[in-house]
Parts: sequence; structure tokens; C-alpha cells
Amino acid sequence: MHQCYHDLSFLLYQRTTDVRGLRRAQVRDGVIHFAPSKTLNSSGKEVDIPITRAIQVVLDRAADLSREIAKKRGVIGPFVIHTRQGASYTRSGIHSAYRRADEELHGTPIGLNPKALRPFAATMAKKQGYRLDQLQVGLAHTSQRTTEGYQKQHEVTARDVARSLPPNPTNAA
Repeated sequence: MHQCYHDLSFLLYQRTTDVRGLRRAQVRDGVIHFAPSKTLNSSGKEVDIPITRAIQVVLDRAADLSREIAKKRGVIGPFVIHTRQGASYTRSGIHSAYRRADEELHGTPIGLNPKALRPFAATMAKKQGYRLDQLQVGLAHTSQRTTEGYQKQHEVTARDVARSLPPNPTNAA
């Protein structure tokens, strides 16, 4: 279920809080409807994200896991991503899972955390050719400036200036 959370967070590039609280009722008519928690009291901006094939694969995997949990525990909660008890994950629960995965993957933790997913996903989308205005809509930002702040540099630039040594006067004959 944690992997489903991670994959949805990346594919949807919504706030991880909103992915944790994603309810089955928000998934309808070929879209996932988000009323982002952060904008609820300010702009009230909402976004419908079309369900792509990649998103559907993750939703199906989460549904399969939900059915397995329901068979064992008799619990079907309203959340797409949920604990064995059918509740949404808490912030600390997800962060603990990330710490464990980080340590398992790297031997020693390198600082993986769910908050890095959103800017990383937005940056990857930009590199795939999506325009800033498209990302602004997808991220439910009211300002393009905020969206620009999400564009993180995840690559090292290569220097393209080549220099040569000046002629050595002692070798001139």
C-alpha cells in the first residue's frame, strides 16, 4: 500500500496530504477530483486529473490490496490508500515507512521523504515537455511564480567551455 501511495503521489503530483486522504468517492467518471486542503480556505481552487493508464494500474493495485485486507480483517474503508484498519495513513506513519524504506534501499538513510515527490514530479513533467501553465493547473497553483518554485534542478549541468594551456615559452625554439 505504501508503494501505491508513493506511485500515486508521483503520478498525480498533488500534495502528499491530499493523496493520503484520497477517498474512493473522488475517483469517478475517468478523473480523480481534488479540492486541495491547502487552497481550501484561500483560492478554493480544485483540479480534476484524468486517469491515465499508469494511474489506473496503481489504482487497481491499491484496490487489490484493499480486497486482500478486507478478506483478512473484514474492513473496507473509504480511502484509496489505507492502513490495515481501513483508516488513512497519518503523517508520522508515512514518514516512518519512508525512513524504513530509505534505510532498506540505501543501507544508511539518505533523507528520502514524501514531501520531495511533488516538486520532483513537477520537474520531471516539465522535462517531458509540459508547459509551465499546464503544470500550474495540475498543481492547483494560483500563481505561476509558485509553480516556478517547484521546478527543482535534479541534474548536474555540464561545462561546455574547453580551455587549453597557453604556449610554454621555454619550449619555443
